[in-house]
Amino acid sequence: MPYKITAERDNETMHSQRSSVWIAVAKGRVWASEGWRVVITDDHGRPFRPEQFDELAAFPRTSERPGNSDRGKKAARKAAG
Repeated sequence: MPYKITAERDNETMHSQRSSVWIAVAKGRVWASEGWRVVITDDHGRPFRPEQFDELAAFPRTSERPGNSDRGKKAARKAAG
């Protein structure tokens, strides 16, 4: 899974992995709002802190773009003629 979430608070460390950037950012924001120090690491090993989460999720990944499913492709072909 490409997105690793690490959260630390006091003497505790939590780890989670998600394949969706949107779910990883949502989970990271919840933990940060609860007082955890959160870092999300992408599949290239780049770390992102809560103030950078918008940058991490700024552009949808190819597999997560709306209309990239088979249903979206069929609708596009149908609309094209």
